[in-house]
Amino acid sequence: MFLRTLIRQPTTYEGLSSYQRLDAETSHTQLAMSFTSRSIFRSLMGAMEELELNSHNTTIKSEHAHMYLYVIREQHVDDLVPFPKKINIEAGQEETTIEAILEELAQEIHSSVGVRMHRLGVFVWEVKLWVTACGQANGAWRVIVNNVTGHTSTVHIYREMEDATTHKVVYSSVTVKGPLHGVPVSENYQPLGVIDRKRLAARKNSTTYCYDFPLAFQTSLEQSWSIQQTGIQRAKDKDILKVTELKFSEKEGSWGTSLVPAERPPGLNDVGMVAWLMEMCTPEFPSGRTILVVSNDVTFKAGSFGPREDAFFRAVTDLACAKKIPLIYLAANSGARLGVAEEVKSCFRVGWSEESNPEHGFQYVYLTPEDYARIGSSVMAHELKLESGETRWVIDTIVGKEDGLGVENLSGSGAIAGAYSRAYKETFTLTYVTGRTVGIGAYLARLGMRCIQRLDQPIILTGFSALNKLLGREVYSSHMQLGGPKIMATNGVVHLTVS
Repeated sequence: MFLRTLIRQPTTYEGLSSYQRLDAETSHTQLAMSFTSRSIFRSLMGAMEELELNSHNTTIKSEHAHMYLYVIREQHVDDLVPFPKKINIEAGQEETTIEAILEELAQEIHSSVGVRMHRLGVFVWEVKLWVTACGQANGAWRVIVNNVTGHTSTVHIYREMEDATTHKVVYSSVTVKGPLHGVPVSENYQPLGVIDRKRLAARKNSTTYCYDFPLAFQTSLEQSWSIQQTGIQRAKDKDILKVTELKFSEKEGSWGTSLVPAERPPGLNDVGMVAWLMEMCTPEFPSGRTILVVSNDVTFKAGSFGPREDAFFRAVTDLACAKKIPLIYLAANSGARLGVAEEVKSCFRVGWSEESNPEHGFQYVYLTPEDYARIGSSVMAHELKLESGETRWVIDTIVGKEDGLGVENLSGSGAIAGAYSRAYKETFTLTYVTGRTVGIGAYLARLGMRCIQRLDQPIILTGFSALNKLLGREVYSSHMQLGGPKIMATNGVVHLTVS
């Protein structure tokens, strides 16, 4: 969904008084916003009111919304900063100064509305405005904010400049080049990219896409420093967070394969787990400390544990024990992987007890001689000749051509449970249940030294429907009755619950 609106500003601050009700719905800090910020904030709030009214209308509600706002009146520098703050811009620094002001403006607005936007499915909002009386910075500017988690965001600032070669108006970054740098302004908005689609998939599973967690860590660190007591100084020569992704040293890495640093864009993992070595500067450790973070990728085969995922988790755990550094596990999974041999699934046939009456049940599943000749290595079968002369290969066991489809996954689950138990004794381990965690994922939550659970996510060994079938009647109606916070926090498995 693409939404757009025009921002018609009053000529004075007093003109905003009619919108005081909108400000009162958030916090009194809005009163400290700049004139431009309050105008944008007011328009965003109005747009979200409309989305809120239609949030239960499936014909209108969108899973991914993009808001575009155009400020009609030209903005002076004094409009961009809170009253009575004044900005003295040095000659030649106009562009970088305006860029910094606009980025701060966007972060300030997002901190007030980001969570609500995320709940309503607004993942991108952008503002176009004109800056005047500012020397080299005069002209059209674009502020594009990607709402990653509601609490975290990425902000890109562009100018609209004419390309010297093509003579087209393009997005132009001032300092750090953004993803739209050099793209013509007249270009159509692109469809959702791979990362956006994976974020949507994670959202449908009520969790956060794994590659967005490092940004969440950075945002949390910045908040910690903003509220820390005076007297503690952060090292100026160090970044607040340095993140290094880890991957298998071999392309087909498995048990015993070591981990090496990876320099690659997000989303290129070929294993359903990702890990990072993080060096963070905190008020408690201003000079920095190192932790290991490992996370399920819920967009990769539902976050299930196969042999390679087990081997990866084991390698990360061994590394944490060897280096004696804290290990943080972000859990969102569907337990051990029980897969299907697709080559068999696509061609097997059913031997009915009565061909004319399928409702009477079946006796076996089989392959035709042609199919058996093609995929015979994926099954164990015996030959059956019918009175009609037809030959059928009755399937006794499905092996599959791929590894990681059956009970071998349970063996790997036992191995990582043992490794995580050992880490309990050798270093600090913490599990954060950020999404539903099942089977071996639930065991790992208990085996860690500390466990944090989201209030709306269960920790379960099996589903409620399976237990109802075992009991022969409808006893449970949801996973939360089995592993919700009222169960796990009460019995001591979970040490902290968060919303």
